[in-house]
Parts: sequence; C-alpha cells; structure tokens
Amino acid sequence: MKMGGTNKNIYSGISMDERLFEAFRDAAKTRRFKKNEIITEQNKVEKYLSYIEDGSTAIIYTNEHGKKICFDLNYEGEYVSSYASFVTKTPSMHYVIALENTLLFSIDSDSLTNLYKTSRAFERMGRLAIESVLLYKETRLLSVLTKSAEERYLELMYKAPDILKRTPQKYIASYLGITPESLSRIRKKLSS
Repeated sequence: MKMGGTNKNIYSGISMDERLFEAFRDAAKTRRFKKNEIITEQNKVEKYLSYIEDGSTAIIYTNEHGKKICFDLNYEGEYVSSYASFVTKTPSMHYVIALENTLLFSIDSDSLTNLYKTSRAFERMGRLAIESVLLYKETRLLSVLTKSAEERYLELMYKAPDILKRTPQKYIASYLGITPESLSRIRKKLSS
C-alpha cells in the first residue's frame, strides 16, 4: 500500500481506485515502531489489522518454559496481526515485534466493518486479502511438513532476498524450526 501513485496496491495485486483508497486512508491509523518495540503483546487483545508500509516484523510465541518460537516473518506489502485475537476479541497467544523501524497502517475492527458496509469493493478486497493469507499459511504449513530446512531457507530467501541483512539470525532459525548453528551450517554449505 505505497502511498504514492494512482492505483493503490493493498495486497498481492489487490488494488483500489483513488476514492476507495481515500476512504481506507481516512479509516486507518498510521503507527510507527522502533526496532525491537512490541507491536502486539502476548495475552492482550489485538486491536488492529495492520499493513506493513515499511519495515519488518516477527510473530513470536513464548511457551510455558519461556522458549520463544518465531512462527512468522513479515515484510513490506504484507499484513501483520494476531488475527485470531483480532477477530474473536480474545487474548493473543503470541506477540508481534518490530525487527527494524516499522511503519504500519492499522485499522480497528469497527472501522474495517464500516468500510465493508460502504462498498462491495471493500468486501471483495477483504475476501481476496484473507484468501491470499490462507493460501500463504497453507503453503507454509506444507513447506514445514514436507521440505528440508535447507529448502525452507531457500524459499525464505526467495520471499525476502535481503532477509539476512534485516532479520536477526535467531529469528530466521526459529522460523525455519532449526537452531542458529544449523542455520550457519546451511548458509556455509550454500555459499561454497
């Protein structure tokens, strides 16, 4: 959702005309977070569905033993939220952290519902965005279940080529389901 231009790209090719974009921009809240700042707290209700205009985030679950598990990384052009908490208005099971200075366009549930009521185009945009996220989640789950850590690493590099410069190794390794040492071995193997 780059703010410039005439045809606003909201998510994976979903675009809206200038009038709809103005309505969206008026309803959304601009939020800025510094590197390592918590965006959504674990055990708190998620208030926003956010679009990453600039920066990156990690979604992290902390288990009962205090182990932090990164299960999603998000970059420009993607949505980030504790979506189950946002929809059900129940406490989030994980937290969202800014991995670098991050600019979000965030919309609360009531504002989003009001936009859906104003236009079929907004309803369609919402449906397409959710379909896109579900397709990503299914692809990610199949990748975790069927591919090696090296293959998952290569997929991640394709998704975000500059990830090594922008994302701490501990988050990349956790996202891939491996230790930082295993990630170092994969990187070394691929560089030789």
